[in-house]
Amino acid sequence: MKSLNTNDYLFLSNFFEPNTEKYYKVLEFAYGYKGKAKSFNNALNVLDKVFPLKWYKLNLSQVVKIFQLNNFEGFFVLEDLVEELKNKNKLEKLGRDIVTYRLRLLERMNIIRNAKYREITGEKVTGMKKAYLFNPNIKSWRIPYRPWLEDFVKLS
Repeated sequence: MKSLNTNDYLFLSNFFEPNTEKYYKVLEFAYGYKGKAKSFNNALNVLDKVFPLKWYKLNLSQVVKIFQLNNFEGFFVLEDLVEELKNKNKLEKLGRDIVTYRLRLLERMNIIRNAKYREITGEKVTGMKKAYLFNPNIKSWRIPYRPWLEDFVKLS
């Protein structure tokens, strides 16, 4: 199956009423996120409003808060992050795929970055162990922009 390109997403946006949540999400897949956070707490508010709790009871701000509890220092290996999220949020059935999807969104927003474990620690490990680092530079974050959330986010 072929993956969609920018023109495909622009074509799809014609099927949604302008200025709706689905319309903006399709455009974000085409162009990326265009908003800039005014502060850390404002960014969390936007993430909560645009990506509310759904079936798995885990939203993006909960993932960011795990990094905050760690004082934004160091890194998390995927397996450790899954366990930490399970414990903090009392989620028994939380799989890697659910967390990985949310991590990819945070990477696209430049809130975290993915690195190889070996690059960070210098340790030799078997396999491709991934680690995630927090980006403390809030000005470089690109979060979803919605006109109705202008109190929290500005257009870049």
